[in-house]
Amino acid sequence: MALSTAVKEGDLVKTRSILEDETGDTKLVMLCSVDPDGKTPLHIASEEGHIDLEGHLDVVDCLVNAGADVNKAAKNGSTSLDQASERGADVKKATQTGMTPLHAASSEGEVDVVKCLISKGANLNSVDNVGCTSLYIASQEGHLDVVEYLANAGGDVNKVSHDGYAPLAIALRYNQHDIAQLLMAKEADLGLTDTGHITLLNASTNGYIDAVKYIIRKGVDVNTGDGDGFTSLYHASLNGHLDVVECLVNAGAYVKTTSAEDGRTPLYAASSEGAVDVVKCLISKGANLNSVNNVGCTSLYIASQEGHLDVVECLANAGGDVNIAAEDGMTPLYAASSKGAINSVNCLISKGANLNAVDKVGCTSLYIASQEGHLDVVEYLANAGGDVNIAAEDGMTPLYAASSEGAADVVKCLISKGANLDSVDNKGETPLLIASQEGHLDVVECLANAGGDVNIAAEKGRTPLYAASYKGAVNIVKCLISKGANLNSVDNVGCTSLYIASQEGHLDVVEYLANAGGDVNKVSHDGYTPLAIALRYNQHDIAQLLMAKEADLGRTDTGHITLLNASLNGYIDAVKYIICKGVDVNAGYGDGFTSLYHASLNGHLDVVECLANAGADVNIAAEDGTTPLYAASSEGAVDVVKCLISKGAYLNLVDNDGETPLYIASQECHLDVVECLANAGGDVNIEAEDDRTPLHAASSEGSVDVVKCLISKGANLNSVDNYGETPLYIASRKGHLDVVECLANAGGDVNIAAEDGMTPLYAASSEGAVDVGHLDVVECLVNAGADVNKATKNGLTTLYTASLKGHVDIVKYLISKGANPNSSYLDVYTTLSVASQAGHLNVVECLMNAGADVNYAAKNGTTPLYAASSKGEVDVVKSLISKGANLDLVDNDGETPLYIASCKGHLDVVECLVNAGAGVNKAAKNGMTPLYAASSKGEVDVVKCLISKGANPNSVGNDGETPLYIASRKGHLNVVECLLNAGADINKAAKNGADVDKAAKTGMTPLYAASSKGAVDVVKCLISEGADLNLYDNECKTPLYIACQKGHLDVVECLASEGGFINIESEDGRTPLYAASSEGAVDVVKCLISEGADLNLVDYDGETPLYIASFKGHLDVVECLLNAGGDVNIVSEDGRTPLYAASSEGAVDVVKCLISEGADLNLVDYDGETPLYIASQEGHLDVVECLVNAGGDTLKGVTPLMVAARGGHLDCAHLLLEKNADIETEDEEGWTALHYAAARIKLSFVDDQPCIKSFDFFVHC
Repeated sequence: MALSTAVKEGDLVKTRSILEDETGDTKLVMLCSVDPDGKTPLHIASEEGHIDLEGHLDVVDCLVNAGADVNKAAKNGSTSLDQASERGADVKKATQTGMTPLHAASSEGEVDVVKCLISKGANLNSVDNVGCTSLYIASQEGHLDVVEYLANAGGDVNKVSHDGYAPLAIALRYNQHDIAQLLMAKEADLGLTDTGHITLLNASTNGYIDAVKYIIRKGVDVNTGDGDGFTSLYHASLNGHLDVVECLVNAGAYVKTTSAEDGRTPLYAASSEGAVDVVKCLISKGANLNSVNNVGCTSLYIASQEGHLDVVECLANAGGDVNIAAEDGMTPLYAASSKGAINSVNCLISKGANLNAVDKVGCTSLYIASQEGHLDVVEYLANAGGDVNIAAEDGMTPLYAASSEGAADVVKCLISKGANLDSVDNKGETPLLIASQEGHLDVVECLANAGGDVNIAAEKGRTPLYAASYKGAVNIVKCLISKGANLNSVDNVGCTSLYIASQEGHLDVVEYLANAGGDVNKVSHDGYTPLAIALRYNQHDIAQLLMAKEADLGRTDTGHITLLNASLNGYIDAVKYIICKGVDVNAGYGDGFTSLYHASLNGHLDVVECLANAGADVNIAAEDGTTPLYAASSEGAVDVVKCLISKGAYLNLVDNDGETPLYIASQECHLDVVECLANAGGDVNIEAEDDRTPLHAASSEGSVDVVKCLISKGANLNSVDNYGETPLYIASRKGHLDVVECLANAGGDVNIAAEDGMTPLYAASSEGAVDVGHLDVVECLVNAGADVNKATKNGLTTLYTASLKGHVDIVKYLISKGANPNSSYLDVYTTLSVASQAGHLNVVECLMNAGADVNYAAKNGTTPLYAASSKGEVDVVKSLISKGANLDLVDNDGETPLYIASCKGHLDVVECLVNAGAGVNKAAKNGMTPLYAASSKGEVDVVKCLISKGANPNSVGNDGETPLYIASRKGHLNVVECLLNAGADINKAAKNGADVDKAAKTGMTPLYAASSKGAVDVVKCLISEGADLNLYDNECKTPLYIACQKGHLDVVECLASEGGFINIESEDGRTPLYAASSEGAVDVVKCLISEGADLNLVDYDGETPLYIASFKGHLDVVECLLNAGGDVNIVSEDGRTPLYAASSEGAVDVVKCLISEGADLNLVDYDGETPLYIASQEGHLDVVECLVNAGGDTLKGVTPLMVAARGGHLDCAHLLLEKNADIETEDEEGWTALHYAAARIKLSFVDDQPCIKSFDFFVHC
């Protein structure tokens, strides 16, 4: 059996495939099938050792998941587990996740397997990677019998998982109550403290009273909440568990304070769910009746909203405030009214609820009840004194709200209670208008009968009749008219009810209004009448009705537009009617398109004839130059074309692109139109702006019948367009064989080339599907005399382009007709090269068979073999080699085919070339070998192949770089390992493998290169192979130095721990610590200090790491160095301290730090400058202020005030003077600060505003 065989072989993929192919009963039969010994596939997997939990557990797992019976015994009585045990399966062996067989069996509830495993020595209390025991997992999954057995067998009921849960806690979390009962009987613990809180929450939520009592007895805090602040009491109250609520309260649970982040209390929760007994209990325990949540809702509010009458009564009777409003202004009465809870409304009113309280938008309880259509509530509120006329902020009253929703009974009630029928909202709309707009006939009748004014208009002039007409509510229209509605009132833009009904297409409304006396000729502000607007919106039935009533069209310009619309849509009756009304038939609109143009474009012959007979000018052109004849020709409307010609249409008028009607008809392939126009005298040779003729257009589209027609009418076969292309060229490029044959047979010149030198034959050879191309066209052209070797202006031949495109049949044909197989493109690429590079094997073989030179090199030195190798075209490579291609010919850079294939990672090509004898160590002009190229790109498989074929792993390029160097620099670990392990063992690798210490001309070793790039895995690999950690480059920089400079902490740690010299100096005297400090790499600095780096070593300029960090403004590094003991006052060769450096750069935080650590404020450099001096000179006000406040000297020599004056730094000068700097102090030359300010102006050749202001300032001082 296939399944048993796959299982026996341990083939997981095949096992899964077999099982996935079957479903249902078929799969079950397969899993339960037995061999002659009664063994199922699961027995076999276990017997073969595929249950070792480290080897092939995946096979067993696959079978079990598919439904295999783990307890089914073979004929000898052994189970799958017995078989596995006998085969040496370790029952204590854990998977990568830490799960043992006992875990797995416990998870699945297999109690017999659990017993067996325990009898075989399974560890009861072993834990998986998250600290779960088998007992824990069984408790979570709800397997009571397993839990009981494990607990009785010695399983630890108190073992806590990593997330703090004990078995009891997890059982309660997953609602495994029977297991929890068992564990509680064993006095099991709950786990960590926070887990106890969660467990209590779960038990309280689910009403598990025994667990709640048990957990409380264990000392868990009953007032701790969950993530959102909900306590156990809250959850118990929410779910109506009275016994739990009483238990918790008796245990000290708080009932008076809000328990949730959103302000909800246990009382609120119980009220929301209608748990009246819980509500009573909480009230009896002192719950705050009037506490509000974060949006201001009380318990009474939520109970009223949810319609819980008994809770409402309970809360109100206990003293709950019935008038506390939420943040949105809604009271309990509002909430109850909204839901139609009449009994709650009754209760609240009896307790003093304010009937006329409004929410934030001014709505009363009566308003919301009216809107929702709750008649009984409306009646009760109105009878109790609710004001029926209080309007909301938008002006809407309860009557408006009820009318809007169509609540007729509520409307009647409100009217009977004195509601104002004609009150208007902020938009001027009455209840009658909104009811008309919404189509509520019964409400409209009710309001009108009660005296509602049918003619009150809203802000935009809309009346109830207008609104009903707009909606097409004909019955409401009839009702309003019967009540005296003004038929001809207009809105703000002059539209009547009849107008709007005409626009919207409501025929019955239009008819009724017109018959009732509505003015069919009323003109709107934009000049339209009902008839005009009906035609504009294509409401033909309405237009027909209005025309029967001799309706007008409106203003003159409106008439033009109406005629355009009617003509466009072919509405002949309307066209005739409009013409009879005297509208100008030649008036255009927008872009100059006339009614005749639109009718012609859409092929409406009857309209065209009508307009033409009425005097429409057939030759009026639109702004784009197109005429009615052009329009009809473009759409193939031949009857219209004939009509227009008969009416005198000019045949040869051109549009703005120079196209005639004949041109567009040819382009659109309308043969009958082309024949009609040509027969009528249309010029077949008029050229468009791009110099294309109708014949070009027809040839491009492949319309051979049109082409024949044009030729018969004298079309120029060899006319050329702006690009020099003939009709024959275009047809050849498009592959239109029949057109090509037609043109060629008629005398079209097959060798006329376009401006770029491309002939029709070239175009045909270039285009079309791969392999075939336009072969039939090519054959036709050649037979007609096309030159197969004629090249384009840049030297491309027909054979070249066919080869490039892979058109092998065309290639064969052209060669058979004398095409040169060795033709080239400007001596750069041969035909064979381009076919090789494109991977067209069949073309390559064809060319070689025809005598193409396989070793012909282009100007750049590339051969066909190089081209194919570059693109990874292995089949082409093999073919070229078989035809004698030279494997080691190089291009102008000295690169061989093997080099470029290695560089591009084309392994199959590399293997092919080296197997054919390509030189694996042949270097390019830069000295780099194929192995170097592959190593640089990380192409490990290519590297392995080259090494196996004798590539020298220690070859060097002209710059001294080895393959190992470049691989290390690029971070290609697998390549590095491959190069190092070129021998069988480490010694062989050292002897025959890559030299790990081979340096480039710059002195950089592979280790240096890897360290520079932060490739820590490569660094570790190189060190493990014996790389010298302390070799330095030409600047005496070690790998550790460069890693520090680049901030690669992991590399620094690795090098330092392996013996890299911490305090070694570069040629400029700088240490790794200096480099890291300079770059602000604080973690690297910390690492170096921990490894013993000398904090106070100076470079050749006398600068310490602290100096450079201060200069660069790296505060965290400065703090680190100072905390480790860096000397704050060491001076450099020019006498400058870290404080001077920080002051010069304006790094005020660093300045403060250095001062706090004892930096000398007044040390001078060899030019006599102090930190305060340089800060003043550079204009760093905050630094100046810091130094002065700390005691910096302002009076010696050339003072800070003088240099501030010289630099025009007024803010610094102000500050220094405030700090008692002497404006009269003189330098050795007797100059004061004023002199310095004046000198700056004298030296300035432009209007230096800062200096002038500085001078003025000092003069003022």
